[in-house]
This record gives sequence, structure tokens and C-alpha cells, in this order.
Amino acid sequence: MTLPDVPLRPYEEYLFTDPGEQSAAGKEESARLSENLLGPDQSLDLFAMVAALAARRRAAALRRMHAHYTALHEAIERADGSLPALRALAALGLALAEDDPDSDLLRAALAWHKQARGTPAGVAAPWAPAALAGGDLPLLRCLECLAEVAGADRDSLATLTVAAALRRLRQPTAEPRADILLIDPGPAPGGPEPARRWLRGRVPGPARRPKRHVITALLDQGRSGTAARLTLTVDGGLPAGLIPDPERMSLFAADESFQEALGRAWRQAGQGRIRRLVTWSAITSEGPLRYAGGESASAAFAVIFDEARRFARPLAALTVIHRVVSGNAVTGRIDDLGFLQGVEGYEAKLDALGEGSRVIVPAADEEKAIKARKDIGIEIVPVTHWTEAARKARRPAKKVMLGQGLAAALVAALIATGMASAIAYGEHEAAVQKAARAAYSQAIAEGSQQAPGNPQLAAQLDLAAYRMQPSPALAARLIATQNAPLYSPLPAAVGSVAFSPAADVFATARGSIRLWEATGAGRARPLGGPFGSVPAGSIGGRPTTSRARCRPWRSARPAACSRSAEASACAERSSCGG
Repeated sequence: MTLPDVPLRPYEEYLFTDPGEQSAAGKEESARLSENLLGPDQSLDLFAMVAALAARRRAAALRRMHAHYTALHEAIERADGSLPALRALAALGLALAEDDPDSDLLRAALAWHKQARGTPAGVAAPWAPAALAGGDLPLLRCLECLAEVAGADRDSLATLTVAAALRRLRQPTAEPRADILLIDPGPAPGGPEPARRWLRGRVPGPARRPKRHVITALLDQGRSGTAARLTLTVDGGLPAGLIPDPERMSLFAADESFQEALGRAWRQAGQGRIRRLVTWSAITSEGPLRYAGGESASAAFAVIFDEARRFARPLAALTVIHRVVSGNAVTGRIDDLGFLQGVEGYEAKLDALGEGSRVIVPAADEEKAIKARKDIGIEIVPVTHWTEAARKARRPAKKVMLGQGLAAALVAALIATGMASAIAYGEHEAAVQKAARAAYSQAIAEGSQQAPGNPQLAAQLDLAAYRMQPSPALAARLIATQNAPLYSPLPAAVGSVAFSPAADVFATARGSIRLWEATGAGRARPLGGPFGSVPAGSIGGRPTTSRARCRPWRSARPAACSRSAEASACAERSSCGG
């Protein structure tokens, strides 16, 4: 239904307005308020309003919401909303707004959530006030009071639902639109909005974004049926358990059969398998589901619980290819063994779906579902067990397949690169070893060749070969050189020797002068000579038979040195080497 565009006053103002007699414009305004508070587009406004009032300690407004009947209550009632649920939500906000939480308020809220039957009965979910509150003192006071009020039911899922609602009021998912919700927004006492405090770390939130799983559930709603978008959120920051979403499902209620079916699905597909807090919400075309009855939704709950279990494993987001498709619709009642049993109301349930939908139904209801689908082109998929329904609800995720394909290609490329590098390294090592063997063989061969005439060089070659590849034969050869002279004698006897100042050239004399280059390897390389004839002992010191003294010098022109030496061999105070 399309409503006229009627301007609304701040929502808080309706808490101070009595319903009374409404004019036509007043009724249109009330209808618009109902849609904004509980409709599909602004389904969080009601919860956000209570959060904003609690943050600013507007106790008067919260008391009127909790204990009076106002124009806002009339709008909620017009949309088939539960007034007891509204009063329970106001009680939680009022408890947070007061310095000393009223235990009666928390007791009333807990009593309502037990009656609402949004959680499985008989399931324990231990929790600790300090762990949930972190450093938020107002929240801690309320949680400690709640734990005391709950008594023996402290660890029940209903109590955990109230605790989670208190925590969410301090850190709502959507930041409250205070300018629309409140008469005079103003800043919240003691700091920014609760949502902003959470972002700044003053109220601890989940370490990372919670994972959501979605499927369409066909369920009973009174005497008819409806289709709802069933969303499961897994939050690792809270104790393990199953509760309705505190924000979206704050006005929800169900009958005993729905609660029993929900508990049966949780025990078979979720309990003990998902070790985190699971919150669920069901959103129809008209907004959050406000009432549900019967057991038709149990198969859909089991399918989505199993999907959450699959994604609870490490790296599941990267490795799980087949995933539940949200467009698939599931209906059916599961028994204690998980088999799907027949349900009723197919005509109304299928009417809520669009053309081309895919519906998974109990095999026993296949004919009823085919008859009820009329001509709107709905695919009917019969199954016998909820595990089969879970498999039929999945489809390969193309993005994941593409990602895994790219990852496999990258791994293959890395492996190929590694193998190529290993082969190249092996070839390099083989070449190095081959060169080392060649150098080893060459050193041994040259050492053997040089041994007779140049024992020093031969010993050096043997030592180099031994360092490359030790062997007993080389060790014996090196030991044998210990007592052998590692030098080469001059080819003829000499009477005297004189060295140049640099000690790289020396001259010998025994009847004639000869020049040699000191190579430093135990050998002397001849540079020139013989030059003339001189008495023994006439170089290297004062002459014994002549006043002449010859000083040899290195020259780049040995021939010039020869001529100079011959010309002055017997001259007094002469020098050789020019």
C-alpha cells in the first residue's frame, strides 16, 4: 500500500501525545509512523530510538514508552506489533538510563523474552557480565543486575537474549538518526553516540565483521503462510548460542510449536558444531517478522545452521565452493531423525514467491506443491532429509572457483619456476664441479711437469690441488717436498753478488758480469751478459784488485747496459747501467 507523503514529527514527540480521536490527517500520520517504525526500509528506527533515549538518559520518555499508551503505541498496534515487546524494550533502555538499574525492569524484560519463544528451550549458554560489558560501566551494572534477577535461568538462551539486547543498545549496528528520532537531540551525556563509542574502542565490539548466511524460508503465519528472508549472523565476540537478532527481531513472538521446531533444528545442525553466538532474523516484504507459528520453518533453519557450520572452519571462505543460494526457498517440518515431514498452506506460501523461484519441499508434499504453484513457473525440488535439502540448496560460487583457479595457476607457476631454478642451479653446480675437476687435473699435471726444474712451483700446484680434493697421493708428494730445496741454483758459480736498491735486479761476477731479474719464485731470469771481464770480488763491495767499482741498475734497454758495462769495466770510479 502506498501512503501519502505526510511529514512526521520527531518520534519522541509521539510518546507525549495521547492517541485520542484522530482526524483523517492524523490517521495518515499514524500509518506513516507505523511504516517507518516497523516497515522493511526503516525497521531499525524503533530500536535506534530506544538506544538514543538511553544514551541521553531521557528517563521520562522511556517510562512513558514502558508504562503508558501513547500515539506511538497506537502506531505500533496498528502495524500488528506487540505492545508487551515494546514495553520490554523500553524497560531495557530505562535500566541503562538510570544510575542504579531497577531489577523489576530487567525482570519484566526477561519474562517477556521467555514468553516470546524466539530461542530454543532447555539449551544452556553460559556468559559472564564482565566479558560482555568490557569497560562499559553502565552496561556492566545492568548485566550484573540481570544475572542476579535471572537466578537459576542465568544461562538460558532467553537470558542471553536480554544480555545481548542490552549490549546492542549500547552499540547499535546502525547509528541512530537522532534528528529524526528525538525532539531535541543534543549531544549524548559523557561522550558521543554509543555507536561512535564502540568505534573508538570504549565498548568492545566484534574483532571482525560477522559472517552472514541467507536463505528464503516459507513458514506459517497464523492461518496463512509467508516467505521470509532468513538471515543467520555468526558473531565470535559473544558466548555460543542461538538468539533472535536484538535489533531487527525486538518485537518478535512465536507459539510453542515454532519454538520446538527451532530447537530441533538447532540440536541437529547447530548446537555443539557452531561455537559462536548465532543470531537470526526473518524479514518479509512488510518488514521484520512479528509472529510465527507451526513447524514449517524448521527445515530452512537446519539448512542455514549447517551452512554456518561449514563456514566456521578455518579458511572456509576461500575453500568452500558450493554455497547456499539465498534465492532458494525451503519449507518442511523435520522430525527427530532429520527427515522432512509434510506441511500445509502451500498456496499462500508459493504466492509469496516470484516467478522462476526454486522451492525445496518434503518428498511427501511434491504433488501438493505442484498443484499449488499454478502457472507461475516455480521449480519444485522434493527431498527426504534436511541434509539433502542443504545439498540441493547449494550452487557453485563462480568467484570462489575463479579465485581457486587463479590460486592454482599461481601455485603451478611457482612450482614451475622453482623446478626451473632447481634445474638451472643443478646445471650450474655441475659446471662448477666440472671446472673444478679440470683445474684439479691441470694442477696435478703441471705440478708433475714442473717438479724436476721448479720444485717450488710444483709444490704450490700440489698444495692447490690438495685443497681442491685431498688425497693420500698428494699428501705424500707434499711431505716429500719438505726436505727438498724450493729454489733453482744459478747455472754457473759466482764469486760475488750485488743487488739493485729495489732488490728486483742483481748482478753476479766471476770473471765477467751477468745481470739477473729476481722473480720471487726461487728462480732468476737472465737479463744480459756476460759483460767484459772483472776480477773476483770486484762487485758488491770495495774492489780488491782495481780501483773500479761497478753498480748494476735495472734498465729497459739491456743492450745499452751491455755497452756501458764493457766500456767501463776497468775504468776507475765508473758505473754500469747508464
